[in-house]
Amino acid sequence: MSAIELLEKLGSQPDLSMQDLSSEQQALVKAQIEMAGESQPTLSIVEPTDPEPDEEPEQK
Repeated sequence: MSAIELLEKLGSQPDLSMQDLSSEQQALVKAQIEMAGESQPTLSIVEPTDPEPDEEPEQK
């Protein structure tokens, strides 16, 4: 079972914990979590601006 499948199983079965996994499975999950890194989402709120008017195409 892959690390992603193990994480899915842990997330879908509330009575299951990391301690219920074998040491090999725990190592797979920990490696996947470390590889994913830390998420640092940001939210920027800016004032809206009016769109620039489109340039009129030259007529021949």
